[in-house]
Amino acid sequence: MQKTKNISIAWAICLCSVLFLHCSGKTQTKNDANPDPKGDANTTTIKQRGCIRGRVVNEDGQGFSGVLVSTDPPTSPEVSDSRGFFEICNRRVIKNEETGETAKEAIKDANYTLKLNKDGYHARPLKFDYSGTNIKLRNLVMVEKTRPLPTVVQTKVKEGKRDSGLEPKAPISE
Repeated sequence: MQKTKNISIAWAICLCSVLFLHCSGKTQTKNDANPDPKGDANTTTIKQRGCIRGRVVNEDGQGFSGVLVSTDPPTSPEVSDSRGFFEICNRRVIKNEETGETAKEAIKDANYTLKLNKDGYHARPLKFDYSGTNIKLRNLVMVEKTRPLPTVVQTKVKEGKRDSGLEPKAPISE
């Protein structure tokens, strides 16, 4: 029993380390079929900048999974996980139109509109400014299409009742 617990803890530490390194501002390198270790025109290096993070919830504040999260201007679309969380850290660009090869690029500084899409549901788009730092967006509410979207006042009242002081109400930069 103790050995199983120790193995579980070791795996959890490894997983946390990998997740931490994934969005810690490291440089990522993508090589073509014949990479040159010294670096040349076949190597695309990107400096990862901040990420856009948030959570999709239903009207009761519960995490909402399987929601397609996209932006305008475009970044790489993501799907919310089983607890409603999502993270956008790059955008895909076509590197070679003939082969369809793509590469990752850092998210550009711009004014973005975040859109949520799931069959049978709708949500208001969220506008925000991105300037290269990590951004955590407030909870994004999705509602069945048969129901109207909540007004800003209704949303603030619900957030105020649920708020424990730990969740920001607006986008913040880290």
